[in-house]
Amino acid sequence: MVNFDSLIQNRLENKTRINAQKSVFMEELQSVRKLVNKKLDEMEKCLRDTMESDVKEVGFDLDNLWQDLNVHKSNIGILKEELKAAVSIATDLQVFIGLRPLKLRLEEEHSYLETLKTNKAMDEVDFVLDLSPTVTAIYERSETFGVISQSRKSNELELGVGKREQAQLLLPSLDKLSNFKFYVEAHFLLPTGENGIDVLGCTVLPRDC
Repeated sequence: MVNFDSLIQNRLENKTRINAQKSVFMEELQSVRKLVNKKLDEMEKCLRDTMESDVKEVGFDLDNLWQDLNVHKSNIGILKEELKAAVSIATDLQVFIGLRPLKLRLEEEHSYLETLKTNKAMDEVDFVLDLSPTVTAIYERSETFGVISQSRKSNELELGVGKREQAQLLLPSLDKLSNFKFYVEAHFLLPTGENGIDVLGCTVLPRDC
């Protein structure tokens, strides 16, 4: 016979269990969120440090180049002044002789300018930020943090009962005829001309029915 107290207790236990699962899941969500935040902080710091280092390195190179350019600019200015002075006060022969060292120095400056092309010192430098697709996917393509689903399985409690068992839910079970007590509830007369009556069936009910 099915015990309804067991059924009720089973459902209460199921409710308690899913509430406990909810608490565990909430803690797991918080834990994952902390791990994600920690990882994002680490990746952001790494990118910031790399950017800071690269900008500093390029800036250092540009500062050195700026100083070199000023030095060579000054050298060209001195060569111009020396050439101008030589032409104004020297004879043609003196100018010819004096131009030889000036020419060598000028060739050095010209070589320096050619070097600026080959070593890419004059290249335009720009920085480009390219975020990882995994990071952008978090806010561009991710729509949920996860999925909560239900797992169901058949209950081991015996729920199927037949008609006999159903009746036993309401009536006590008596396995011997001696356990029954009969009472006369009413009398009736046989129809005129009848000496007896055939009983085809009967139903036994509690007295209070």
